[in-house]
Amino acid sequence: MVSSLFDETAGTFAAGTDEQLARNRYTRGERFVEAVLASTARPADVLDYGCGPGRLAQLIGRQGYRVLGVDSSRGMIEEARRLDLGGAAVRFELCDEHGDGLESNRYQAVVCSSVIEYVKDYRRLLGNFSRCLKHQGTMILSYANRHSLWRRYADWRSCRREPHHALQHNLWNLEECERQLRSCGFAIFGGAKFFDSPLDQHRILAAIGKLELVGTLGLVTARHVETTRS
Repeated sequence: MVSSLFDETAGTFAAGTDEQLARNRYTRGERFVEAVLASTARPADVLDYGCGPGRLAQLIGRQGYRVLGVDSSRGMIEEARRLDLGGAAVRFELCDEHGDGLESNRYQAVVCSSVIEYVKDYRRLLGNFSRCLKHQGTMILSYANRHSLWRRYADWRSCRREPHHALQHNLWNLEECERQLRSCGFAIFGGAKFFDSPLDQHRILAAIGKLELVGTLGLVTARHVETTRS
């Protein structure tokens, strides 16, 4: 069901992202690229898990990283493969929902943009991220922010009829995100950043959009630690 929905919406999603890029307003891409640059020295191998139509992978590749973008949606991968990569070291492949086929001890960084909320068995996915990362590798992940007042307003306005929202299983606040990641062997460092509300597009109001009570997405960077019981 999840892959089917993303297959159907791949073209629309790609076009929407392209419009944001053309207007220099792709905030999600900016936040992830900043996090990769801050945590991972170049050159390095980066996995973009749930890469969608590949625009984020392309941006990371342009910074001098070798990027593999994977997604369980065939429609999204088809959109990604249409990109003109301009010589960037980026490629795209289909994958399974939980990353069981990922190569072990392969990547210096894993990027996971707004995927974890759609995965029922997210512990299995996080375990595979841990397995495929090299020693001292980083995981950069965004999650659906349960504390966001804008998210609550949008859900109320749509009565949660948006098809993507209906498929979300995990809505976390920062404390819950930190606890869930630690139970799977990851420790967050450097705090969290919040974004993805209409305020991101207004220079004067953008600072408000970075608050946990506003941004619908939280972004964290984490490294592997010894697994502890929650």
